[in-house]
Amino acid sequence: MGHSGLDSEHRALIDAICAVASANDEAFRRELLNSVIELGQAHIAHENAVLHAISGIDAVARSRCSVLGDGQLAAAEHIRDHEHVAETLRSLARDTDKMKSSRALYETLCHWFVSHAVKHDAQLKMLLQAITRDCPDVLRELT
Repeated sequence: MGHSGLDSEHRALIDAICAVASANDEAFRRELLNSVIELGQAHIAHENAVLHAISGIDAVARSRCSVLGDGQLAAAEHIRDHEHVAETLRSLARDTDKMKSSRALYETLCHWFVSHAVKHDAQLKMLLQAITRDCPDVLRELT
């Protein structure tokens, strides 16, 4: 993505999701799901902090870096989408008992993660790359 903290969190989420596939009993599967949910919620909070920082960049910085104007709109949309992402995680926690296997839960989690990554995180990646290219001093200010 281009942000070391967010990239590290993405890798941790992928590892946690992959671990779900190997769960051989319901208690262990629940424990792994809780780990994914905790990591996901922490990641959403961190990503929102970065997005709020992008949204709050002052007019002087925006005048030096034109990509920030569009970035503010994209950041606001991404923050709104995170509520849907968080709700999906909460519903998985409620509905995990309906899934008959660790494999089914794993596939659902993969779909959840990839859908968000493709739809929104790809846009954030492009924005962070543009900021890195056009105004790297601004990137250092982001959480």
